[in-house]
Amino acid sequence: MTEAFKKLAAFAAVMMASLFFMIASPVEAEAAESVYIGSTQEGIEYISAAVASYEPEIYFVFEPGQVDVGMLIMHLRALIGNGSGIHTYNQMIYDGFDCCYSSEMLQVNIAWKLTQQQEQIFDATVQMLAPYLVGATQYDTIKNVHDWICLTTDYDYETVAGTANRHTGYNALFENRAVCDGYATLFQKFMDKLGVPCYCVSGSSHAWNVVMYNGQWYRVDCTWDDQDFGIIYNFFMY
Repeated sequence: MTEAFKKLAAFAAVMMASLFFMIASPVEAEAAESVYIGSTQEGIEYISAAVASYEPEIYFVFEPGQVDVGMLIMHLRALIGNGSGIHTYNQMIYDGFDCCYSSEMLQVNIAWKLTQQQEQIFDATVQMLAPYLVGATQYDTIKNVHDWICLTTDYDYETVAGTANRHTGYNALFENRAVCDGYATLFQKFMDKLGVPCYCVSGSSHAWNVVMYNGQWYRVDCTWDDQDFGIIYNFFMY
């Protein structure tokens, strides 16, 4: 590991400890209070905001005939249930939903792979770390993030064996262990903070990233480039 990356890893450890100190007590999730909406569009806007802030529950009430419940559910599915294989960060940490509804109400419970508290800590830490990985060029910045993730994260065989559940960038950053979707979502979060267009891509048993550089999309696979003997670049910007 280079001296610069050693300093950054030490800085990350201090920042993580500080954040955990500031947000130390677990927060009990409170049942969502009902929100009155007067139209389908109002419900769509509320759902978009709720998904952006990783709300675990949405509870609408409305007058019969004023709201198209099916349209609201379709909108929710479009935001978090993308079936194309190309995903935003939010779609990668979404873990399913269930709902109940009538002519006067809609209640949705959304499962996320992280709690709101964990996401807050994760997002704030990456926000602080990201400037330290900015390189002389955008290519250098992408490479710095790729290299730092490879150097600080180990592939988690316990999750593969079914004895752990490390599927998020939070696991990769705070526990230094994750499987492929953890590597990919950590890379995604850094790219989002650095303003580099990026998505996570998932297949039947693997996840990686695509990133925009000089007007073209390139693949970046931190998982496969992270080898026990060091970093390889067979799956970087190809």
